[in-house]
Amino acid sequence: MEYQDFTFSMPTCYQLGIPNEPSAAEIQGMAYPFPPQMVPVPHPLYDCNLEPAFIRKRNERERIRVRHVNEGYARLREHLPNEPTEKRMSKVETLRAAIRYIRRLELLLDNAKDKSVLSQKNATGDKEK
Repeated sequence: MEYQDFTFSMPTCYQLGIPNEPSAAEIQGMAYPFPPQMVPVPHPLYDCNLEPAFIRKRNERERIRVRHVNEGYARLREHLPNEPTEKRMSKVETLRAAIRYIRRLELLLDNAKDKSVLSQKNATGDKEK
């Protein structure tokens, strides 16, 4: 079997059904927005339905991951004491508020621990006298 050299060329305006003369390029009184040489032709690579399955799966995994991250931030916001505001806190604001809240809880625990130690010392000190 012999192989022949094939040359591929762009289709002509006639093959695409585009009129060559500008007056015929008017559609319902409006001029065609593209010159005949620059007609947008659909390309299969740009068709979203024809993208490879692994890309669709990857995109779906990413959407699920982002949804889970957003749900995590929403749950964190529910646990934070905050004043009602008109707009929702951003992710950065949520993290900063969580850090402040945790530090405040740590201080409360330290203060409570110090007070309990002092009260125990006072209680044992009174018995020794």
